Amino acid sequence: IPLSTYTAISPMAVLLLYDYPRNIYSRLKERDKKRYNTDLLLSFQQEETLYSESVANGLNIPYLKANPFMDREKIDKFVVSLL
Repeated sequence: IPLSTYTAISPMAVLLLYDYPRNIYSRLKERDKKRYNTDLLLSFQQEETLYSESVANGLNIPYLKANPFMDREKIDKFVVSLL
């Protein structure tokens, strides 16, 4: 998604949810009935992380990267801080 799209929608913040590649692999395998390379999943996740940080910095908005299965309280506090 180009930065211009984010500029146009003017988000309040960026919240990047991540999980361990092995967990993602398991869910995708069940959902898609395909086997994905975990190194590819990790690489894709790293690229998403860099881009999401870049978007947040470019728009000068708050940013949080969190695991929804382990960081629930941190996510809740982040969202409440935006209200």
